[in-house]
Amino acid sequence: LKKRAPNLPFLLMTAYASDEVIQEGLREGILGVLTKPLNIDAFLALCQELQRHHSLLIIDDDPIFREALGETLRARGYRVLEILNPAQVEEAIRERRCGVVLLDLKLPGLSGIDLLRRLRAIDVPCRVVLITAYAEELKEEIREGLELGAEACLIKPFEIQELEDELRQIRSKAARDLLAGSWE
Repeated sequence: LKKRAPNLPFLLMTAYASDEVIQEGLREGILGVLTKPLNIDAFLALCQELQRHHSLLIIDDDPIFREALGETLRARGYRVLEILNPAQVEEAIRERRCGVVLLDLKLPGLSGIDLLRRLRAIDVPCRVVLITAYAEELKEEIREGLELGAEACLIKPFEIQELEDELRQIRSKAARDLLAGSWE
């Protein structure tokens, strides 16, 4: 099933799985393990978190890139919101409409790093992937963004599969964090 539907999240639910079986499942790509008896509230919270991480916010000043990326991701099943106005960014994240922010580092008027600092000041968790076409010029900003908790930095032009792989890793990490009790 994982080969036929790589973006479909899989969980192992068991009452008796050994550590060996659990580790094998994790190697094969399951997001985590739910134990029986099933805690319905925890399960529903996990489903909600996984759904939120399928909602993306694209912040990029290049309308052609932003719209093309948005269309491509929508065609692959993601819910996508495209905006540039920093006030709209904060509102979207506060309302928990987007679990992952794709953030261009070079924005007019406000740098991506400045916006990332503002996002980190908001008390709602979101994952951030930095995007730039200026890797050499913005080395310091990339380093700082990663130190501020960005998950990765993708260099334009990038393959959509590279972004999807990163999104899959983010979703897996969020699920593991929630199952471990460390995610809101």
